[in-house]
Amino acid sequence: FPGEWYQMFHPSSGSEQVLTFTLTENHFPFLAQGKTITIQSVTMLGLFDVADDYEAKLQVSGSSTQQDFTLAAGTSFADNYADTKDVSAAGYTTGIYTLKVKTSTAADFTTLSEDAVRDIVLVLNYTL
Repeated sequence: FPGEWYQMFHPSSGSEQVLTFTLTENHFPFLAQGKTITIQSVTMLGLFDVADDYEAKLQVSGSSTQQDFTLAAGTSFADNYADTKDVSAAGYTTGIYTLKVKTSTAADFTTLSEDAVRDIVLVLNYTL
């Protein structure tokens, strides 16, 4: 999602930094094609170049439940930060996802430096 990544760090003036992407069945292995995909848990892994604690919010269209992730220094190997959330009751499936990330000391989601974030990976545990 390179275009969406760029847009997150270059929003309209004064707007929140939001990564919006559409997750379709085509993003899953072939065996999932044409089946109902139900996401059971989400693990968020972050690779950051600025040592700090980070907070993230993830939501999918159709679900009223927003997941709050804490990506704290020292919670995973090397410089990676990780957090896992059980989303089995939240109705997460394919659709439009929104992700916001900030340092834990930032007042809002408008000041995250592109130089601070090397990568963010979402690992989805799902059932068919």
